[in-house]
Amino acid sequence: MLEKAGKQLLFLCPRRFMKLICYARENDEVPFLEYMAKYELLDSDSEKEIELKVKHILHIKDVLIYLFEHKGSYNLSMTEQYKGREIGILKIKEGKTLVRICFYTIDGEEIILLGGFDKPNKYGNKAKGKNLNKMIQEALDTFEFYKDDYLKNRKSVPIPFEL
Repeated sequence: MLEKAGKQLLFLCPRRFMKLICYARENDEVPFLEYMAKYELLDSDSEKEIELKVKHILHIKDVLIYLFEHKGSYNLSMTEQYKGREIGILKIKEGKTLVRICFYTIDGEEIILLGGFDKPNKYGNKAKGKNLNKMIQEALDTFEFYKDDYLKNRKSVPIPFEL
């Protein structure tokens, strides 16, 4: 399902072309695709696992299409700019529950997917909530480094699936 080769996604917007791409590290690791690899369909998957993985992939693709159609805006119902950083948080929900968070940045006509993060299942009490905030802060520091590295080296790969 997630192949290494793919097409770069270009859409004609009223005033410009936008590209949706994935940041690639110097060692050719692609954090967003590494995050998505957990949804790869395996021969050993049960019917229920396959159904769930396909559901998640389709949902993520729908959210990416929405982000792309709105030119990566930080001011959408499912996005926000994190505390003044040039990093957008794309909140992926199932029902009313936040389950996945993808991080991106915008540079000119490019929306660069930096990586993803799964929210831990249960964090209802204050101590666990603080741990989640710390985990998100650590992830943001990593994604801030990825953003800076991208702006310096301009290394990316196209999204390996069509939206």
